[in-house]
Amino acid sequence: MGTQSASHRFELLTYIWCDGFRSYVFDEQDKPLVFDSIEEAVAELQEDFDIWARQLRDGKRDYDFDPSEFRIKCLETNERCDLELFNGKLRLVSIDDNQREGL
Repeated sequence: MGTQSASHRFELLTYIWCDGFRSYVFDEQDKPLVFDSIEEAVAELQEDFDIWARQLRDGKRDYDFDPSEFRIKCLETNERCDLELFNGKLRLVSIDDNQREGL
């Protein structure tokens, strides 16, 4: 999946039990927030993971989120990437063709 293009936009998704993957972040009009690059989408989510990690350390949060609960989707091609956490930083993981059939 390309990382940036004038014609490609990206959306952050989160897994919701019973609903599957749905939009994660919204704009002022309550529409899904769209990013011009995968890097922008990852950076947005990384900020949330950093806040959650800080809250856990400070005892202000009892649970953490798993990167597998999130996904980035290209709106034009419908391609999706999963995420994983490595040394506190999010990175993209391609979804293999066997998993695509169920999306």
